[in-house]
Amino acid sequence: MSTPPLRMSPPPNPTNPLKQFLPKIRRFVLQLNPFYAIGAILITLYALYCALSPQRWHIIDGANFLFHEAGHAIFRPFGIFMHFLGGTLGQLFFPVVCTGYFAWEHQRFSACVTMIWLALNLFNISVYAGDAVATQLPIIEGTTHDWNWMLTRLGWLRHARLISWMIYLLGWFAFLVGTAGMYYYSQLPLLEKDEHHRWLQE
Repeated sequence: MSTPPLRMSPPPNPTNPLKQFLPKIRRFVLQLNPFYAIGAILITLYALYCALSPQRWHIIDGANFLFHEAGHAIFRPFGIFMHFLGGTLGQLFFPVVCTGYFAWEHQRFSACVTMIWLALNLFNISVYAGDAVATQLPIIEGTTHDWNWMLTRLGWLRHARLISWMIYLLGWFAFLVGTAGMYYYSQLPLLEKDEHHRWLQE
């Protein structure tokens, strides 16, 4: 008795990965708050410009310089080393506090914006640290180069370039996290989402 021939089932149709993601991308775009989204794009472009040209003087560097000098004054009572380190700590302290405050208040979009502000300060600090050996950056007349003084006292002056790159990469990490969070939290709240969909369908 002969066995019937086996019937081979047709191979499954290969699915196009793009077709799977397009509905998700469309849904994400429709859920965006237009004001937040436009703000996120502008912030991203400006921050990216600063990240790729950290040696240049940018408008935000003027504000960050005030926090740098405030850090010197705040940490002066804690000793000479903390006085020199205080400039860098001042540039980091205020963005970190703002980020923590907004996160605590569940204002996550604002927290991501201030995280990008932190990243811009890290880019600026990386340039200052990298200049510790050459000391060619213009500083206030009669003052001492913070990073040259600190790294000389620590015996790490020969590692200035490595320290600069580490700070710069940390800035990129903060930038990427803040940027991704900005777009994610640009989505509309549930009530606004429904109204937004109704407006699109009219």
